[in-house]
Amino acid sequence: MGMGGLCESQPAPSDIHIPATVIVPGTDCIIPERVRQGLPECPPRVSLPTYGIGKYEVTNEEYLDFVQAGGYQVEEFWSPEGWYYRQKNNWTAPINWPFKHVYRQRQEKMPVAGISWYEAQAYCCWLTYKDPTHVYRLPTELEWLYAATGPDFTAWPWGDEWDPKRCNSCDRLNNSWDPSGEIDGFKPLAPAGSFENGKSRFGCYDMVGNAEEWCLDWYNRHGMSEIDLARKILEDPHDLYKVCRGGSWITVRPENLLPSRRAGTYPFVRRIFFDSTGFRVCYTVGQTLK
Repeated sequence: MGMGGLCESQPAPSDIHIPATVIVPGTDCIIPERVRQGLPECPPRVSLPTYGIGKYEVTNEEYLDFVQAGGYQVEEFWSPEGWYYRQKNNWTAPINWPFKHVYRQRQEKMPVAGISWYEAQAYCCWLTYKDPTHVYRLPTELEWLYAATGPDFTAWPWGDEWDPKRCNSCDRLNNSWDPSGEIDGFKPLAPAGSFENGKSRFGCYDMVGNAEEWCLDWYNRHGMSEIDLARKILEDPHDLYKVCRGGSWITVRPENLLPSRRAGTYPFVRRIFFDSTGFRVCYTVGQTLK
């Protein structure tokens, strides 16, 4: 995936919606054993750079800029594997689009969902082209987890006690497998940032519930060695998972919403338990395209 000389003629970023980010200071952190159970490849002590991460999940309004700018037609924004699947499946927009009423019922402020890992990464590459002051990407698993739980690695973004009113999850089901919304106030997706008392210590919203989020990392679910995993990525990445974190609006049990819980699926999958998978952007502070 690369953009070649595309950045030479990029439009000014004022003509699109740039996702808001928060800055997470770089640190050397000790990973508690209970957290490392969901990060089996992670050493006990890890250094994180200073990075920016989405304050909110990327919204329909923000992703619509990518679609309308022809992002699905420009190969340079896509990895070779992503471009293969885009062509093979004729992707032109998220699975639940086109929106006939995207600017009604606050849908433009809801997180984009029903997209593959490849689409999320292509959006980040396009956003870098539009705003070359940062090199946008998906957050690594550890960057995501640290932004969600803070230096103390609390169980939840808001602390160590579960509270269903602080996030959009599947509080109750009716006979048609629809959340009731009786507890958290929302049935499917909620507008990004709806839960003020559910944000993390760093000010990130919806790290639990709403849309499950793609991370940058491969999910080594078969316990391969680093060498074997690297070889597999080069030779046959189509049989590997990418990591998802945070659960979604359709996640039923609190333990499945824990930020420390690792989930994942193939990077070409667009629908996981309804249209429930989205993402947030990330970048390393000081790294630019220019």
